Amino acid sequence: MQTLFEIISSASTKGTHLHLPGQTLVVPQFGLDEVETYLFTIAPFPLGVVQKVSQAELPSDLLDQGSEDAFKAFSAGQTLVLHGVQRRVPSIALFAGKLSKELHCEVRINAYVTPPNSTGFALHFDEHDVLVVQTSGTKKWTLLERVSPVPFETTLMAEHQRAFVKSIDTARHAVLESNIDNIQINLAVGEMLFLPRGVPHKAYANRTPSVHLSIALIAPSRAEVAGLAAFISSTKVNLGSQLHFEGDPLLEASFGEDLLTTINALEAIRRQRQLIPVPSQFLYSLSHSKELTTTSELEWRGNIYPWMGVFQGDFVVVIHDRILKTDTETRQVWTKIIGMPRFRVEELPLDGSKRCLEFAAELVRLGVVQLTLSEY
Repeated sequence: MQTLFEIISSASTKGTHLHLPGQTLVVPQFGLDEVETYLFTIAPFPLGVVQKVSQAELPSDLLDQGSEDAFKAFSAGQTLVLHGVQRRVPSIALFAGKLSKELHCEVRINAYVTPPNSTGFALHFDEHDVLVVQTSGTKKWTLLERVSPVPFETTLMAEHQRAFVKSIDTARHAVLESNIDNIQINLAVGEMLFLPRGVPHKAYANRTPSVHLSIALIAPSRAEVAGLAAFISSTKVNLGSQLHFEGDPLLEASFGEDLLTTINALEAIRRQRQLIPVPSQFLYSLSHSKELTTTSELEWRGNIYPWMGVFQGDFVVVIHDRILKTDTETRQVWTKIIGMPRFRVEELPLDGSKRCLEFAAELVRLGVVQLTLSEY
């Protein structure tokens, strides 16, 4: 049986959409009640976090406003766009982490909350692949033929490329949208729709309110990355004893290294940076880090997926926003524990119990691991 990565990779390469059944992924619950709680919790809304949009208008920010203002916009027929929910909702953060790990790409998630018999954005297309997950109500999607040339997105995509991607001939699309050969897809709760970059699409909520998660899959191809000189700069990185970079690691690679090795590391860094550890009794572990014993059992914090590889000629471990340099001693430790869901301090392949306790305590202080529930 094909993995989700294989299924989506194939569809992305071919430029074909996919309508996936609900059992493909375990999707977090994020319906109207969760939306209401979310809006109440994050108010007053920071810049760029909550927007309102209708087909005839550009999105506008609800800056410094609250849930009641969002409700008014919703009742007036406008769609609410909740940006970056993977950074603020623990269940969606965990979902994004697992998806990022399985699909080998960076994941960003927005939620779209649409009133009955309404649409949000007008017909448009994206410069990255998108996975849509319906979490409440139903939505009818209209898909057009993929545009040519196919756009692409990278972290450092030039402004003129972005302008090209967003410049849609609306008059031409109005004609295309009425074509009887266009694809119509109805999404029910739990179902998913994969949209390759460059496929024009539009969504319409039926007789009930609709909530869907729009998951941007940010994974530039090897050819695209290799073609961007700015992505691989000549700036040297001085790892030294630093635990993390002060600047942007995506800009700090060397032309002198094997390009594929460098790109693998950069993509790992890119994925890891957007994985935020989720709340899970970590403060207790932090306050008891000096009380560890050799039999203490530790586990990775939620959404921590360490990656080990070569960067700038060194074996490093990438975890969230940290890049840890390894030596002969610590490399064997990381090699052993990266594939273990949990481990005891005494299992660390280090010389003596004192060194094991020091290393374990440092992992806790770095925010990488926590005590398991059995240790409370």
